Order: sequence, then structure tokens, then C-alpha cells
Amino acid sequence: MNAKSCLRGAAVSLILLVSAPTVSLAAAWPDSLPENPVGGSSVFVEKQCLQCHAIQGYGGTLGPDLGRLQLSGGFLGMAGIMWNHAPKMISALAEDKIPLPRFSVQEMTQLVAFLYTLNYLDPPGDAREGEETFAAKRCVSCHSVGGTGGTIGPALDDYGRYVSPLFVATGLWNKGPAMAEAMSRARVSRPTLSGRDVRDIVAYIQARSRPASGSPSRVFVRPGNPRAGASVFKAKGCASCHTGDKSGDGPPLASGKFKVSLSTIASRMWDHGPGMWSLWREKKLEPISFTVNEMADVTAYLYFLQFETPPGDPGRGASLFIAQGCAGCHNSGERGGGLGPDLRAKGPWASDIDLAREMWNHAGSMYTMLLGSAREWPRLSEREVADLLAYIRSVGGTRKTEGEKKN
Repeated sequence: MNAKSCLRGAAVSLILLVSAPTVSLAAAWPDSLPENPVGGSSVFVEKQCLQCHAIQGYGGTLGPDLGRLQLSGGFLGMAGIMWNHAPKMISALAEDKIPLPRFSVQEMTQLVAFLYTLNYLDPPGDAREGEETFAAKRCVSCHSVGGTGGTIGPALDDYGRYVSPLFVATGLWNKGPAMAEAMSRARVSRPTLSGRDVRDIVAYIQARSRPASGSPSRVFVRPGNPRAGASVFKAKGCASCHTGDKSGDGPPLASGKFKVSLSTIASRMWDHGPGMWSLWREKKLEPISFTVNEMADVTAYLYFLQFETPPGDPGRGASLFIAQGCAGCHNSGERGGGLGPDLRAKGPWASDIDLAREMWNHAGSMYTMLLGSAREWPRLSEREVADLLAYIRSVGGTRKTEGEKKN
């Protein structure tokens, strides 16, 4: 097996082991959504991104390890990062006589889904730390692992065969009300959990458990699908309390609270439990439970819900269009040169992803044009990209994206 195949396998295995999300419901995405992020890992390999960038240690070292890069911004933030990174990458590729990779809308969609998925993944937990946390949080008072612990609650050995923390997250959520009552009777204080606590406890259970004879050694869960997660979120009644603003009984979910890894999402759902159960009782609602696949979909939905960049301001974008020198090459109708494409014929872009693709594919010709000139490469923040997009959309035509042309 060659190095490329090994790296592709490493990236794919990394995703499958932790049940990564597949798609996003944010308006940033076009209609042609990837079915899973494994497609994005293939794009990452086939476009030779691995020659310079690693994914958690697998790959090149010329660029940053993207598996350790925390992407906290929205999808236009990704467009800005790729744009700002372009000159250095183009120069490095030119030295090795490698052409700058170009992307279709579908390829860019898959690639961005993959890169954002990496933040959803968790590093392995520490079994030793997990044992200490299991005792410190008083879990050992009720539950046993490997024959050690209490008998008030069920033994947790069966969870040792589950690879993903989603199984533990589902159990914590579904059994939360009953656990709260049992802890109250036993006068055990309810613990709060961090994402690291969840990872370490899962590692401890996996290391010390003794699953029943004949049980499968490893049980996986299918990748979470945010599109399906949105449907589950609505069907379970979650959307009646958790709205996009502060009008619901629960906190709004578009505040960045879930722009964290899977284990942290699970810990916050656990910590959120008592307040929610109280509200259920007050409203005389039945407790909400999830299957593990539903939990995979819902947590993936909550994660990707955060990455929509707020709309830009076309007025600021118009000023930026001049200040950053775009008007020197691009015609936007009222002003601009003719060296670059006429932006009136290029927009409006249907999605943020489409803009990211257009910017990246345009970077090579722009870099060549700027060589030997006194102009500097314009660097753009996420807000500036959003403002420029809003301005371009305000002057653009009716060009369809590749995804729309296929429909």
C-alpha cells in the first residue's frame, strides 16, 4: 500500500471511529450536500493537500496540521483563511512545479465539510484520569466497571465495546431523570461534566470493562447527519423551546455554545438536564429520549448550526471594494477596471461555499498578475469577506452555481 493510500485510510478511519457529522443545514451550503465527510477526505488527498498539510500527524509538515486547527469562525471565515493562505501556498507549489488545485462546487463543499468536521472529533481520553474522575464525580457510588463500584445503578461494562462517546451521551440523556431521582435518594450530589471528563470516563470504561461473553468486541454508530438531525430536533419538540432567538423557554442554539467537540456537546446536554426536566414537569410534557442514531444526528446538527456567517453589509463592502484594491481590476458597474472578471456577471453567489470556491480558483491568476507590481495581496477577515459578498450580490447578475445548473 502506498503512502497516499495509508494517509487516506488514516483520515477515513479517524472519521468513522468517532461518528463525524456529514452535512450542514446552514445557509452557507448549496443544495448538493455531501453524504459524508469521507468524500471530503478523498478530495483532501486527491488535490494533494496532504503534501503540505497533516491531519492529526498524518501528512506533510510545510503547512499547519489542519487536524489541530480550531476553526471558530463561520464558513466565510474559511474562505478568508484560504484566501489569506493562497500566496504562500502558490509560491511553495510553484517551487515544486505543482499546479494550484482547482475545485468544483461539490469538491469545495466536501472539503469544507471535512475540515469543519475535524473540530467535532475528540482526541482520545485518558483511562487513568477517567478512573479518578469516575470516583471524584461519585459515579462509582452507583455504577461499577470491571467489578469495581456500586450496585445502585447498572454496571457499565457493556459500554466498553462502544467506540463512540455517543453511546454514553445517549445513556446519560435518556436515563438522566431516573438517575437524578436515585442520586437524590442516595444523597449524592449531581456532578457537572466537561468534555474532557466525558472523554476520560469513556476511555476508563473501555479500558477496564468486562463485556458479557459473546458480545461484539467493537460497536460503531453511523455518521451523524445534520439534515436528519434538524428533523429529529423538530419532531421531538426541541424547537418549541430552543428557537433561533431569545423568544423560547430554552436558550437559543445559534450562539456558538455548541461550536465544540462531540464530548463537550454531550457534557453540556448533561449539565442542561435538570433545568429542562423542571420545565417538562411545569409544562406537563413527556420526557424526550433519543436512539443513538438520533443522538448522532442531533449533535451533528447542533454542531454545524453554529457556522453560518452573519450577513454582511453591502455599504461596508462597497468601501472595502475600493480600499482593498478590488476596483483596480474588477468592474462592479459603477466603478472598476477591466483586468479581472466583471463582477456584475459573476453573482449573486447562492452560497458561502460557492464564494470560497470562486475566490480560491481565482487566486492563482491574481497572484500571477500581482507579481512584480507594488500591490500587496489583500488580506480579509471573515466580516470583510461577508461585506464584500453582500456588495457583490447587490450588483451581481443571475449566474447560477454548478449545483443549480445540474438541477
